[in-house]
Amino acid sequence: MLDAIRRYFRENLDPVEATDDDPMHQLQLATAALLFEVSRVDNVISADERDAITRAVADKFALSAAETEELMSLAQREAEDSSSYYGFTSLINDHFTAEQKERVIEFMWRVAVADRAVDPHQEALVRKIADLLYLPHSTFIRTKLRVLGQ
Repeated sequence: MLDAIRRYFRENLDPVEATDDDPMHQLQLATAALLFEVSRVDNVISADERDAITRAVADKFALSAAETEELMSLAQREAEDSSSYYGFTSLINDHFTAEQKERVIEFMWRVAVADRAVDPHQEALVRKIADLLYLPHSTFIRTKLRVLGQ
């Protein structure tokens, strides 16, 4: 999986900077894949959820519209093909600060509430990812309340 991610970014997005030593592109894909996973865990990916993913990816990584769309396409395939969250969460754990990890959870909540109905499977997945990112339960709740309060 990670070789495909590296190859994609080397060939399509930034061939000068995307090296095996530069985890940024891998982190972008891992984050986007988790966002797709929260949208599809209830077996329905709404247009509102897809828009929330697009906004989150564009906001977090400052990519062009074309780069965002390519990243989202690859992330969706990776999320559908993945049988574990470890590859995604380990990249995030290795390279993101606690604040950046909290932001990922916030984005996941934004996707979950985008269609105005948080499915119990979506909430369970966000909780599971928060645990895998070693974030305390209080962070999980704080981000949920922050997103729901908007």
